[in-house]
Amino acid sequence: MRADEANGVELFGDDELDRDVDGDVIVAGFFALWKSLHTDRTITARLAQNRRERSLGLSASLLAHGVLLAEILLRDDEKARMSGRDLPNAYHHALVSMLRAKTYALGALVDNRVFRRGPAFQRMVERRRAAGKRPEVPEKVRVSWRSLAMGDLNEVCFMTTAHLNLLRRNGAGREIARYCSPLPRASLIEGVIVDDYDMVCVVPRSLTSEESAADTEALSRAMAGYASVGLTPEPKKTFTGEENANFWGASIQGEIGRVRAHREVTLRTMVLVVALLRQRSATARVWNAVIGLAVYVSLYARPALSFLDVVFHEADQYAPGVVFVPSRRALGELAAWLAFVPFMSVDLRADVDRRVFATDASSRSCAAVVTTLPPDLCRELWRQRPRRGVGQRYMGEPDNLAGAVSESGSDSELGEQGSRATSTWSSELCDAVGWAPVFKYGVRRCEHIVTKEARPICTLVRRLAAEVRERGLRVLNFADSSPNVGAWAKGRSSSGRLWPLRPVAPDLLLTDLQLGVPWVPTASNPADAPTRGRAVRRAPFKRSELADALLRCAFDERTDAAFLSSTKQGKPLAQLLEPVVGPPYEIGRHRPRCVADSNMA
Repeated sequence: MRADEANGVELFGDDELDRDVDGDVIVAGFFALWKSLHTDRTITARLAQNRRERSLGLSASLLAHGVLLAEILLRDDEKARMSGRDLPNAYHHALVSMLRAKTYALGALVDNRVFRRGPAFQRMVERRRAAGKRPEVPEKVRVSWRSLAMGDLNEVCFMTTAHLNLLRRNGAGREIARYCSPLPRASLIEGVIVDDYDMVCVVPRSLTSEESAADTEALSRAMAGYASVGLTPEPKKTFTGEENANFWGASIQGEIGRVRAHREVTLRTMVLVVALLRQRSATARVWNAVIGLAVYVSLYARPALSFLDVVFHEADQYAPGVVFVPSRRALGELAAWLAFVPFMSVDLRADVDRRVFATDASSRSCAAVVTTLPPDLCRELWRQRPRRGVGQRYMGEPDNLAGAVSESGSDSELGEQGSRATSTWSSELCDAVGWAPVFKYGVRRCEHIVTKEARPICTLVRRLAAEVRERGLRVLNFADSSPNVGAWAKGRSSSGRLWPLRPVAPDLLLTDLQLGVPWVPTASNPADAPTRGRAVRRAPFKRSELADALLRCAFDERTDAAFLSSTKQGKPLAQLLEPVVGPPYEIGRHRPRCVADSNMA
């Protein structure tokens, strides 16, 4: 009845509701979970209706994630400052359509006299009268939520989309961070996770938290949008212009330039792993929970995932609640992982190396070559590199051909089919520049091609790790082995043929070395020639309009489309979000979109 007074419910007769195959009205239960000393959280047990629907999966194309913060590139004179807002009781403020409200019917029939004085009763009478329903006032009615129900199969999709559209209708939410998409180029990066609206603004290091920047204008527009629909962000969860913050599941230090998994989660995980190593026994549920936390912490230093292998299936053979003793190998993997936790963070000030490498292997030898590209092009290539969560389209072909490339072989084994591949941005760029040899050595002919392709990448990692430098380094290395591209993006591989990833993981973690491995077709891989006894191509082979635009750092819709064509991303934003209203942010636009290197171009 209190929800009715707040326009939070609708009333329906049984003749208006959906029925199952037996002719029974489909209704849901609902229960409460403790939220605080004064309030509970209501959950709708909408199981029957959820089974009749399909998951839209829109949230995967819209939600931000803490690992996106690790993609930020800070220059020496820049820092990151963070701001955020949290909407209280967001689901209860989201009005659903009448058709959706019918699927939120709860519990048993109720006498209509209970609600005769409320607004829901009047709306029911008017609706039934307009539809010609008889009787106009049913003796018994069903109560249904009028707001978005927690328990709806697609509640996260609906809430996230509605929140973003509210921001965009008021000029905010312009450059949003999405897990399955490269980080925006703008100095202000915004992101929404259901009811949380957070942002990172790259500003000069001399700027104080009180001074205005693009984030100031974005927050002003967002607050105007919230006020237009009667929403007030939670004061306890509001922060503005902070140099250290926790959101999206990450901890970011804006002045120092470091991102890692949430500190509290990291500490809890370390304590649990230590307890597990001392106890030497666990149930399947506890074991899987600890491994899940370890994987989450490792997302910010993916090479650490290569330490974990047998742990993922250690508890598969045990029933829930059964106490088992983990194998010595599984405990050893956890111990090795634990030792490297202090190094599981990302240096945002790490430079993107102007040296761009390419590696390859043949039946008898493997080799690496190098070229030098403009700094801004290297930063853009790093932004577009293969990452876990973004599927790659190998050879520029449809998905069925990409599916032919698995961890049992490389695309170079596809022969003429691979050589006839559609041109990609990587092939055009590699053909447009000259290359110089770095190293070459022989390999055993009996070794599998996937392992051979991994060896020169590992050799390159060790050479880069041995270099003396003040901070971390981001390095790009082209390869034509799709299993290696996927494994290096993921941080590990379930294939035993890619075991070389584990020995070089300490080199990557201890030296803050980050490696990106974009894919290039075999025909355009400059490292292919030396592995077959031919000379390295030192001069450009051919130039194209796309390659010229990339070398000039003229990034526009055409270059973005070329990058997009090499990935399998989710639904386009145009299908989900409304256009942004109003002009771009004007305050503090200090960072240029791109600065071309005229000498290299």
